[in-house]
Amino acid sequence: MAKKNPHLGPTLESLLREDGTYEDVKTHTIKAVLAYKLEEAMKAQNLSKLGKHGKQ
Repeated sequence: MAKKNPHLGPTLESLLREDGTYEDVKTHTIKAVLAYKLEEAMKAQNLSKLGKHGKQ
């Protein structure tokens, strides 16, 4: 029989759900990943945040 890890506890997801912050953290994480991917794609195409003509 395998030994149970005494240091194993609840998952981060279960702690966030218990705390009531899971949805907020999930939303923030998705936005951060999308912003990162967009920034990387813009760098790859030599685009800036201001656009082609420097206007916002």
